[in-house]
Amino acid sequence: MMKNLLKRNKIMALLVTYSGIFLFKIIQKFVKIQENRILFVSFAGKQFSDSPKAIYEKLKDNDKSLELVWAFVEPNKVKMDVGCKVKINSLSYLIELAKSKYWLSNASIERLIPFKSGAHVYINTWHGTPLKKLGKDDKKSDFLVKNWYEKADIDYFTVSSDYDFEIFKEVFPQIKHFIKGGLPRNEILYKAKDDAILEKGIRNKIEKLFNLDKNKKTILYAPTFRDTRKLTEKFDQILNNDKFNKLSEKYNIIFRGHYFKESSNSNNMIDVSNYSDINELFISADILITDYSSVMFDFSILNKKIILFTPDYDEYVQERGFYVKPQALKLPIFYEISDLFGYLTSKNLKLNTDDTLEFGHHYNMYPFTSIEEIIKLIEKKKRLL
Repeated sequence: MMKNLLKRNKIMALLVTYSGIFLFKIIQKFVKIQENRILFVSFAGKQFSDSPKAIYEKLKDNDKSLELVWAFVEPNKVKMDVGCKVKINSLSYLIELAKSKYWLSNASIERLIPFKSGAHVYINTWHGTPLKKLGKDDKKSDFLVKNWYEKADIDYFTVSSDYDFEIFKEVFPQIKHFIKGGLPRNEILYKAKDDAILEKGIRNKIEKLFNLDKNKKTILYAPTFRDTRKLTEKFDQILNNDKFNKLSEKYNIIFRGHYFKESSNSNNMIDVSNYSDINELFISADILITDYSSVMFDFSILNKKIILFTPDYDEYVQERGFYVKPQALKLPIFYEISDLFGYLTSKNLKLNTDDTLEFGHHYNMYPFTSIEEIIKLIEKKKRLL
């Protein structure tokens, strides 16, 4: 209820923003910064995953002198051993922000309140290459969101190519430094691409875990989030189309919903939405089907088949704008389930394709160095203290 009120009421959003900034400044006066302390947040505290997890795993093994803290929406329900945990929507969280020298997140670690703090080092890895418009470019964004994009005081931000670099430097005008080394979460994709033993081990693990048929090729269906009721209802009808039943006779179909939407309404797919490591799903799949999701850019590192299925394109494009229209990506694209079904059941379908080769090179053009660079900058700043 409060969230919807803030979206609708600019005065309330301003009040919350400036009250939060004022409260944080007060807390800073009484809390001493711990120079070896790092606060991690992934997807607004909903997960232990993504690039923050990848960096955490490296730092945990690389430097025992660091104090590593994770923030979660429900820390008591997090079973993983991640050391110190804090509840994200709490006063304790603001105190932890003030205490931790380093902030590391893949979204807004400040809960959309753009704190200015020259005393902290804010590293933001983001959570994907943007296809849909963000921040000031997204006409449907509310004041609170647009204000955060405009004023977020980020020290280091990871990008994968000239494409996302150009977008992010406009969307986040306050970013001080860009790390042109790819998304940290994708390290295992680069490794698995060149390591057949690693790839086979991960594939065997996923096949066993989800009881996949080893004699079938595997499709990972990973659509993006629909943020209006109209789009959601139409999309749910599509998910329950009988054509997916028939496709499952030829393929293992695993469904990965967006982190905002917990599961599929379809009973024909194997729902893997709650499986935290999407990279292992990428490695285990032979084909990716998506629509407007940034997962296509990550998956393209593996140079496997990518298919775009956009049955609600006309409605979706009215709700959200694109930096690049899906048609311009030069990937197979379908608007009707019958056409998608025909393509996937064709005897002439080739999985070993060059469709994604140029695509992958274009959107992942920077050599993968991001984790190494982040570790080095933390170590360097520690030595300077």
